[in-house]
Amino acid sequence: MSHFIASPLLASMTSKQTERWGPWLLATPRWIRADEWAHETPWALMQFSHHPRFPVVNSHIGNGQNMLVLPWVPVKHLSSVARPLTWGYLLLGSERGLAWSWWLELFSGFVSLYLVFELVLPRRPRLAVLGSLWFCTSAYVACWSVWPAHVTAFGAFAVFCAYHLVCSRKRAVILVSGAALGVTLSGFAMQLYPPWQVPLAYAFAAVLAGLLIRDRNIIDLRDRWPVRLAGSILVLVAVAVVLGSFLRDAGAALAAFVNSDYPGKRRLLGADCPAWRLFAAFYNYLTIDRPPVNSNSSESAGFFLLFPAVLVSLLVSSRLRRRFPTGGWLLLSVIVGLVVFGEFGFPEWLAELTFLSRAQGFRAQLAVGLGSIVVTMQLLAVAGHQSLRARVAMVNALVVFVSCAAVYLLLGMKFHQVTGYFGTERKLPATVTAVSLSIALVCALLVLGRARLFGATLILALVLTSGFFNPLSVGFAEPDGSELGRAVAGVLAKDAQRDGDSSLWLTYGGPDYPNPGIVAAVMGARVFSGVYEYPQLDLWRTLDPTGAERSKYNRYALVKLEQAPLGSREITFIQPHYLLLSVRAAPDHPAFRAMGARYALTFGDSEQLRDPPIKMIYQASDLSFKIWRLTD
Repeated sequence: MSHFIASPLLASMTSKQTERWGPWLLATPRWIRADEWAHETPWALMQFSHHPRFPVVNSHIGNGQNMLVLPWVPVKHLSSVARPLTWGYLLLGSERGLAWSWWLELFSGFVSLYLVFELVLPRRPRLAVLGSLWFCTSAYVACWSVWPAHVTAFGAFAVFCAYHLVCSRKRAVILVSGAALGVTLSGFAMQLYPPWQVPLAYAFAAVLAGLLIRDRNIIDLRDRWPVRLAGSILVLVAVAVVLGSFLRDAGAALAAFVNSDYPGKRRLLGADCPAWRLFAAFYNYLTIDRPPVNSNSSESAGFFLLFPAVLVSLLVSSRLRRRFPTGGWLLLSVIVGLVVFGEFGFPEWLAELTFLSRAQGFRAQLAVGLGSIVVTMQLLAVAGHQSLRARVAMVNALVVFVSCAAVYLLLGMKFHQVTGYFGTERKLPATVTAVSLSIALVCALLVLGRARLFGATLILALVLTSGFFNPLSVGFAEPDGSELGRAVAGVLAKDAQRDGDSSLWLTYGGPDYPNPGIVAAVMGARVFSGVYEYPQLDLWRTLDPTGAERSKYNRYALVKLEQAPLGSREITFIQPHYLLLSVRAAPDHPAFRAMGARYALTFGDSEQLRDPPIKMIYQASDLSFKIWRLTD
C-alpha cells in the first residue's frame, strides 16, 4: 500500500477522503487481479531466489515445475527470444523487470496494432492511432491486467511481417520479415491460452487475407522469388529453432498440461456468452467497480461494440457497400460467427473442426472486440466527411440511429432483466435509455464520417470507463529483505550442509491469496503447497497411491495445507472450488517424510503443532509466523 505513486498524498487524507479519491489517483488495489499479483509475479520472482537463477525447471515447487509453460516468467532458454515480457527480468533485475513486463504489454499491443492499422487504412495515420488506442484502453484489456494487448500483439505483428514478406520488393525487408515472422509465430504459440489464441487466429487470418486480396494487382511473387523463398525458409527455420527448442524442453510439462482434467481435457461447445453480455460492456463505467451478481470486474469487462452500426450502414447505403473493403467483409463474417458461437453454440463436430471447442464464447470477445474496432475504423475511413445538408447522408444516419437505438435498448433491457442490475423494476431503466441513445448518436457520427467528433467522444468514454482501473505503483520491497525472507534464508543456510535433495517445507495457515506456499518459494524454500500450473502426478502418487482423488489434483490448482493432529495417518482432499485444493494432513505424515519434509512454516494460530515433538526454531517478532523443524 505504500508504493502507490499517490501514497504521500493519501497519507495526509482521512479514511473517507482516501476512499473517495483513491480511484482517481490510481491508488485502489484490485483484489480480482489476484492472478497477476498472487501467481504470475511471484512465479517470476521465484526465478531470482533459485540457484542457479532463471532455470527451466524450478525445484522450489514440489518435485520441480517447468517454467517454460509460463510465458511471463524469465528463463535462460533459447525460446526467450520470443518471450519479450521476460527480457526486463533477465537484463534489469526484479524491480525494473516487473515494470518492463507490465508496460511492454501495452506498448507492444499499441505499436503492433498501429502497424496493422496503417496497412488496413493507408494514409490515415490518425485513424490508425485511434484504432490502436481504442483497443489498448478498452475495459477488457485494462481489467485483465493488460495481458490481452500482448497476446494480440503477436498476432498483429505476424500479419505485418507476413504482408511484407509477400508484398515488399526490398531484399532486406523480405528477409527480416521472414525471420521475424517465424519468431512471432513461435511467441504466439507459446502463450498457451487457446481461448484467446483460436479466435484471434481467425480474426487476423481475415485481416491478412483482406490485405492480400486488396493488393493482389501489385503482388508479383515472381519478382525477387529467390529472396522470397529464402524469407519463407527463414520462417520455417525460426519456428523450428525457437518453437522446437521450447517443445523439446517443455514436452513433459505440456503433456501433463494437455492430459489434465482442467484445462487440458476441457471441451466446450459455446452458448456461454449471449449477446446481451457482450454488449453490456457499454455499462462498464459502472460494472467494473460494481459488478453484477455472480460476476466480477474482469468477467464483466468488454469492448464498445459498434459493428451493428457497420452492418446497418452497409445494408442501407450502396455507396458504402461499394467502398467497404473485402477484408472488412471477411472480418464481419468472423465476428458474426463468434457471436453465434457464444449465443447458440456449435454442434460438437463443428466446434472440434474449427478448434473453437478449445475456446469459450466469453473469451472470444477479445477477437470480437478487435474485429469490431477494425471494421468500425474501415467504415469511418470510407464514409468520408459528409455534409449535414446531404439528404442521402442524413437519411442513412437517421436509419442507423434508429436501428442501433433499438438494438442497444433491447440488449440493455435484457442485461437488466437477467442481472437485475438497475433494481427490481421491470420497466426500461433510465440508464439503459440514456446509454443506448448516446451509443446510437455515436453510430450516426460514424456513418457521417465525423472522425474528430467520433474520436473525441470515444476517447472520453474510454478514459472514464477504464482509465482509472489499474493502480499506479513504483518499486516494491525485496522479498529477502523482509523478516520472513531473512528467517527462511537463515534456515536454508544451515540446511544447505545436509546431504541429498533440498528439504521440503510444509506451509499451514495464511490467506488463499497469495498462497503461503508460493510466498515461501519466493523466499527460496522448496514447498509442497503453492500454485501448480500443471499437475505433478509423481508427487501426488505419494499421497494418493490408488489414484482415488486424481480428479481433484490432476489440474491447474492452488494447493493449500490444512493442519491435522500430529500422528494422524489420514489424508483428506478437499476441493471447495475447481481451482482450489486443500489437503488436510499432519506434517509428520510418512508420505511427507518420504518427500523430504523437514520444516513447517505456519501463519497465525498453530495450536495443532507443539514443541516437542516438533521443534520451533523461529518466531516472528509480531507473532505472525513460526518456523518448525520436524524431528528425525
